Amino acid sequence: MTDILLALDVGTTSLRAIAFSHEGEVMGYGHSRTTSFHPEPGRVEQDAEAIWQEMQEVINSALKSAKRKKKDITSIGVTTQRSSVVVWDAKTGRTLSPMVIWSDTRAVGGIDWLAKGYLVVPQMAAAKLPLVIEGVLEGKRYSTKDSLRWGNIDSYLIWKLTQGAAHITDRTQATTTGYLDPQTLEWNDALIAEQGLHRALFPKLVDSWGALATTSRRAFGASVPITAILADQQSAMMAHGAITPGACKVSYGTSGTFNVNTGDQMTWVSPTLPPWVQYAKAGDVAYCIEGMVLSAGSVFDWLAGVDLIDSVQQSENIAAQSADNGGVFMLPSLQGIGAPFGNPERKAMIGGLSGGTTKAHIARAAMEGISFRIREIVDFVYDKTDLDRPAQLPVDGGATTNDLFMQIQADLLHLPVARHAVREGAALGVAIAAGLGGDVFELSTINRFAKYDRVFEPQISADEAATRLRDWQTLVSSGAKG
Repeated sequence: MTDILLALDVGTTSLRAIAFSHEGEVMGYGHSRTTSFHPEPGRVEQDAEAIWQEMQEVINSALKSAKRKKKDITSIGVTTQRSSVVVWDAKTGRTLSPMVIWSDTRAVGGIDWLAKGYLVVPQMAAAKLPLVIEGVLEGKRYSTKDSLRWGNIDSYLIWKLTQGAAHITDRTQATTTGYLDPQTLEWNDALIAEQGLHRALFPKLVDSWGALATTSRRAFGASVPITAILADQQSAMMAHGAITPGACKVSYGTSGTFNVNTGDQMTWVSPTLPPWVQYAKAGDVAYCIEGMVLSAGSVFDWLAGVDLIDSVQQSENIAAQSADNGGVFMLPSLQGIGAPFGNPERKAMIGGLSGGTTKAHIARAAMEGISFRIREIVDFVYDKTDLDRPAQLPVDGGATTNDLFMQIQADLLHLPVARHAVREGAALGVAIAAGLGGDVFELSTINRFAKYDRVFEPQISADEAATRLRDWQTLVSSGAKG
């Protein structure tokens, strides 16, 4: 009897395979780091073929630790980072260029697609795919119609898992590429034609869960249904059971991402807080608003890389050595500032340094800076919509293991922060979706997977939290001018 829901999760800095029971318990885990390359300023690339090879290893690790075999898998769900660009040979499956990931800014200063009437900004795949295709075709005999395929990394993994039998993606992945027509929820043929591309390049759009594809015995070692595809942030919403209007979450990974469900209504509040498809199944479509702090977990990686803290893992212990920030403040905008301001040129800032500044002050200022940025997004969304503020903020992601960080977030947001017992929210979410697609359970029952191991209550008053926000905003604004 099959009893495993296998989640394949490709993030920006790591990839994992997690074997979940039908009750959402982690039974086996495999993990590996991914490597990003920076060949030029603003360019961020990864190796999709290496990701495929590593994914096979972590799948084996997850099943070994679960004491299960591939024949024990009920179904597979795939969740990944969004809006990457992978181009491969349709016959061989060999990638023809490095994978361009979401944080790559090569399209900044290029064609203004917004001015042409398309909802495409430089961070989206639709701004970068023509540049990648141009590089692939240069000096080579390829037909964009017959010889090439493209997709986000989810499409490439499924192509490899099925040995080329399935070239698919779902609308949660497609919505962030810039190629999905928001009215029809189909590929935007006008944009594709404008760019001189061909529809055959594009993956088939399928439901977020259901009978989507089947793995190849030769490629995977067993014939297993693939029953879910979800983009990572939308997938994490499933882990929290956030499927009703107003339900929300924040995921703390490389970025810090706030999402709130808006039901079947596409709600526009700002160009920097786009309305994405949260899931789409048999004509039933749910939407969410998303606001992103572009640099969250990556801030701690950077601090460790320049020896301002000893290690990412020790950031909590380091920050706890001081009861306050010692006057230090930080704007965590290593890749520009995201919602609700949308300034890709804004640089990160550390200020208020003195001869008495310690690593503890800097670590604490980093946690506060991220927390203030999350508050700016949350306040903006609820000020601009008629959605009710939540009674507590559900959170997931690797950085939530940091108790001090979560307490600072609760204080500065002045809202209880509920930490999911499963840190890998995206993986759990797509496992839940895989269970839905495999008829293991019903959508109306998924709240049972939203289990929290701790709620961090605010320890300062609402007035103090608001005052500290204003003071921080004044400091980072003054620093930008000085």
